[in-house]
Amino acid sequence: MEKSIYTIIFLLVAFTALGQEDIKIEERKITGGQAARENIKKGDKYYEMHTKANYIGALNYYLKNYENNANLPALNYKIGVCYLYSQQKHKALDYLTKAYNQNSTIASDILLLKGEAHQIHYEFDTAITYYEKYKQKLSPEELNNEERYINKKIRECEFAKKKVNNPARVLIENMGAKINSKYPDYAPLISADESLLIFTSRRPSTTGGEKDLADMMFYEDIYYSKNIDGQWQEAKKFGEPINTESHDATVGLSYDGDHLFIFKNKRGGDIYESVHRRNQWSEPLRLPKNINSKYNESSGCYSFDEKKFYFTSSRPEGYGKKDIYVVTKKDNGKWSDAKNLGAAVNTPYNEEGIFVVPDGRTIYFSSKGHNTMGGYDVFKSEKKDNGKWSPPENLGHPVNTPGDDVFFVISADGKHGYISSSRDNSLGYSDIYKITFLGEEKPQYQSTEDNLIASMAQPMGEVSVAEPEEVEKTRLTLFKGKVLDSATNEPIKAKIIISDNTKNKKIYEKESDAKTGEFMASLPSGNNYAMTIKADGYLFHSQNFKIPQDRSYNEINKTIKLINIKAGAKVVLNNIFFDTGKAKLRSSSSGELTRIKTFLKKYPEVTIEISGHTDNTGSFQYNKKLSVQRAKAVADYLENNGISAERLNYKGYSSSRPIATNSTKEGRQKNRRVEFKILSH
Repeated sequence: MEKSIYTIIFLLVAFTALGQEDIKIEERKITGGQAARENIKKGDKYYEMHTKANYIGALNYYLKNYENNANLPALNYKIGVCYLYSQQKHKALDYLTKAYNQNSTIASDILLLKGEAHQIHYEFDTAITYYEKYKQKLSPEELNNEERYINKKIRECEFAKKKVNNPARVLIENMGAKINSKYPDYAPLISADESLLIFTSRRPSTTGGEKDLADMMFYEDIYYSKNIDGQWQEAKKFGEPINTESHDATVGLSYDGDHLFIFKNKRGGDIYESVHRRNQWSEPLRLPKNINSKYNESSGCYSFDEKKFYFTSSRPEGYGKKDIYVVTKKDNGKWSDAKNLGAAVNTPYNEEGIFVVPDGRTIYFSSKGHNTMGGYDVFKSEKKDNGKWSPPENLGHPVNTPGDDVFFVISADGKHGYISSSRDNSLGYSDIYKITFLGEEKPQYQSTEDNLIASMAQPMGEVSVAEPEEVEKTRLTLFKGKVLDSATNEPIKAKIIISDNTKNKKIYEKESDAKTGEFMASLPSGNNYAMTIKADGYLFHSQNFKIPQDRSYNEINKTIKLINIKAGAKVVLNNIFFDTGKAKLRSSSSGELTRIKTFLKKYPEVTIEISGHTDNTGSFQYNKKLSVQRAKAVADYLENNGISAERLNYKGYSSSRPIATNSTKEGRQKNRRVEFKILSH
């Protein structure tokens, strides 16, 4: 029987140390005739399987004739159990309380379940009281089996009290009916620039229109919404090949929004990848066996350079039921063996919903271990310079609740997060919420006008208002580009290559969209980058980015116009570097030099002029000599690496051909350059 990711995430949880008891409902006490008895019998068949999916299925039958049978403690108990292990946990308390009041010994675990239900309702002291009462009634053998679990629940309540009394400064908003429905909506994904939201839903419009017999809920389908001028649009369903008549659920999304990872319940649960090209999504393909196993893999995420893939797996060699692993792409394009992230991150409990920030150093994930308020909480960990992960930090309340808070993602600028959760203002089961992270609380001004503005701006719910700020610096630059033909302004399918100049190592390679010319790249701070954009029949474009280590989030939007290969066409070589006042090529120039050599070998009929240019600092004659020497250094390199001297001319123009003002530091830097121009083609 297939299981949805909605089911899989919670299926591995031990509900209690002993499991729920099969309390029989006396048939002779059921009112409502044969139909009511049949519904309760069908509910019992689901209930007795003791899985999350089957508890949900049992609810469908138990509730059909509940009004006529509300006096049956066993029925109230079973409905309470079903709700407690669903995404509507908050509904469990009423039924468990009725069962307890009707018969306080209805089941041996009723005190434990009452404690869990009160914990969900933020009644932490009451929950602790029930947990302690439950411990006291256990035999020594039972206590030995269950004490670890009960003590963990008590610690969760103590921890939750502290977090509720010291809430994080966030604004949490239900994303509303354009995104959410009265059915389960969960597992949100966003592109780095927050222009695209993709998520999973189990609503009646599912492909094929069928329900999963395991829980009597509609099959999972994948939906998307676009952010236009800051407003999320009505969610739409993907068509084929993304959605099928079976379960299809969101797992992860690359930062440019072009690689979608999908959960399909094959061989226990595998991750598939679909690629977006020319406004179409490819047929999803199963990721290799280094990632997928015969066990369950249900969430995954690329690193910014797509050289690492982080994922969760239930394979038995981990620290607990489900751990986070990583694989690294080798030079031959194949993935390494999976490596467990270690005990700093993983626990004996479940880890789920891994998300890697584009800075390459920060991960977010949900866990039932570490210090939680109950259920899954969202945690943050940073990779230190020595390669080890920092102790996970709980994001606090109200991001986290005593229920399940899972599948957290965050925008590249660090200002907004998105999460699936079930809360008091949910439209149905689980909903998708937007989180705005706020800065330090500002001093309160007492003027009438300020107070009026504050009261008008007060959000629905959980925090005081402040203007959104960066809570912590997100150390990356998001480069959003568009590649066009310089003559026609038509989009070009071009190859974008980004390299680390210091290491002369390629870290990113993508193609711009053939239909729009667009691409997006995330560049972590602290590096010197070379960006090369090239396409057949065009001169390549060279760009240099020096991003300081302490540089916070920055977004660049740039249109690059490629020039056809023809006589007179020229390009600035932005990644050729010399020491000040010298003509010796730095080692960081090797990548650019290789690109020139490769270009000239690809187009053997081309002859070029290499020209050196300076700013107007110093004498013209001195700069003339220096510019000639620098141009010659490039020509010599090319000649020494297989390019005929007959194809190479070099000249120095000193400061006679500026491309920017010499009155500013930035302008002078642009004027200090090396170019090459095509003489013949």
